[in-house]
Amino acid sequence: MNNKFSISNFNLLFKNDNLNVLKELEKTHQNAIKCIYIDPPYNTGFDREHYRDTLSRNDWKQMMQERLLLMRPLLTEDGSIWISIDDSEIHNLKIVLEKVFGKENYLATVTWQHKINWKNYTGKFHLDHTYIVSFQKSNKFKFLNDKKPKTVWLEGEVGNQAEAIQESIQIFGHDNVFCTPKPERLIKTIVELTTNPGDIVLDCFAGSGTTGAVAQKLQRRWILIEMGEQCETHVLKRIKQISSQSDPTNIIHNADNSFYYFHNLKDYNSFTQHAFL
Repeated sequence: MNNKFSISNFNLLFKNDNLNVLKELEKTHQNAIKCIYIDPPYNTGFDREHYRDTLSRNDWKQMMQERLLLMRPLLTEDGSIWISIDDSEIHNLKIVLEKVFGKENYLATVTWQHKINWKNYTGKFHLDHTYIVSFQKSNKFKFLNDKKPKTVWLEGEVGNQAEAIQESIQIFGHDNVFCTPKPERLIKTIVELTTNPGDIVLDCFAGSGTTGAVAQKLQRRWILIEMGEQCETHVLKRIKQISSQSDPTNIIHNADNSFYYFHNLKDYNSFTQHAFL
């Protein structure tokens, strides 16, 4: 029990399959995480530079359900989960979330005006939005300061895709831009609505590390999981930039920049067993 509470004081980065890491976190972080934000593959049918996006519908649902079942016990009773998604799988995502969290714990589906580059969209409409589906673990969840957010988030308020790409260019350079980044202002909105300083935020589809970067700067603890090479080329690089105070974005930095990086779960097991003896 002491290890569970002690390990929660640390920021953790894992390079591994999130399914394996979530099983380990169930031993060390049960009922410990206040907010989960994930940006999983949308299953659009087109593979991306940094991840596969061409699963069958059934395989995608199974992939999400396996991971959500492991995420739910990690949340505090007043915790919540937020998932970015588009039209490709939003229906199946809500079915899986209702099965795992219960229909009664649905909070809302936020529409985010993200303004994609229309020329890359093959549909008959100009697509200028995606979604963020949110569920609470239980009715103990409350927004911070009793705020009541809207269900439409405009680009001027929380940023858009173009802003996210510019942030990615600033951090990683033109030749190493992450393919589908989210703007820091968007994640900042979620983190500030749902957590207090010191609370833990989890992102097990870490991508380019936006969630960890924002949590770090807002004095929240974070856990990031990413299995691709971008764990080192993007996430680790981004977190190190914050640690050295060279990050070019404009959110104020938290002074405590310490974190642990694990690309072997045996090392994590050893760490949790021996670090606090």
